[in-house]
Amino acid sequence: MESRAQILGAAFSEIYAHGFQGCSIDDILAKTNLTKGALFHQFPSKLELGYAVASEVLTQMILDRWVDPLKEYKNPIDGILKQMHRHIGGVTESDWQRGCPLNNLVQEMSGIDKGFQERLTKTIDLWIDGIQGELQRGIREGAISEKTNTRSLAEYFVMFHEGLYGFLKAKPDRRTYNSLFKNFKKSLQGYLISN
Repeated sequence: MESRAQILGAAFSEIYAHGFQGCSIDDILAKTNLTKGALFHQFPSKLELGYAVASEVLTQMILDRWVDPLKEYKNPIDGILKQMHRHIGGVTESDWQRGCPLNNLVQEMSGIDKGFQERLTKTIDLWIDGIQGELQRGIREGAISEKTNTRSLAEYFVMFHEGLYGFLKAKPDRRTYNSLFKNFKKSLQGYLISN
């Protein structure tokens, strides 16, 4: 299984840097100490490897960055804002220009390959479900208003995240980020119960 993880890590790196269509098996293998035989034993084709990146690597990244850390906060909206500021606001403008790996792959492959579209949609749904679950916990713990439509708010967060990353990819400007983040924060604070 170590070779599988190594291949997936190298494939993610190459896809993020060059897109799925722009990367090659040889480029992926150059980042490992494995042979083509070892790669094709794990993944019968480049397409199957891309599917695994979409459904395994990106899913785990979403959970690690955007869902699981929220469990540490009594108020998950605080966690959402802190994670967004850390993972988007805390990176360089050149990182913004690379974009969100999930969004990049959605833009590149969803319209041309049904297998990618299904897997990427599943990853996005898992993200929305995870955020919704944390928002519901926030309601139970008295941090978020009971009137909150948690599904709608979770979808709004994911949409804002993906849109913000796409916007910053085209316009990597710190003042723009600060302004957009400030307005996003203000919109989320309307769901909080005042103490």
